[in-house]
Amino acid sequence: MTSPERLERTRILQALVDAVLSPDAATSALAAFSWDSEDELVELGLDRLGLVLQRHLAGEIDDQQLSAWAEAVNGRDDIGYDGAHDVLVSGVLFELSTPELFGPLHELADHARTRIAAAGRGTSVDVAVPESPPGKVDLDD
Repeated sequence: MTSPERLERTRILQALVDAVLSPDAATSALAAFSWDSEDELVELGLDRLGLVLQRHLAGEIDDQQLSAWAEAVNGRDDIGYDGAHDVLVSGVLFELSTPELFGPLHELADHARTRIAAAGRGTSVDVAVPESPPGKVDLDD
């Protein structure tokens, strides 16, 4: 990838992570690049994840937009997660991107905000993916 291509890809990814570019627009723009990436070009940390969740709480982002955002960010090779909290970030993204498995999105978002706040304070309260998130569907039944 050339330097200008890398810069453009990074710019689009940052706009996606910051939720200032819609997931559909970002996905369309990123289609010009290979899906696989040798490098993580941007990072999603607790601070940015918390800001997106706060925007959801404030009504700036609705449930469908939040879920679509999490789906667009989750699992990309070119987006890294905060190393100290990568399990928490990836778990929250997975839950938000699949509310049909875990329950109402507003409850998942509330629970995620609590977990992020606890992690930010350095406590170990429910930092990993919870065993029983609100409304979890038991797939074994």
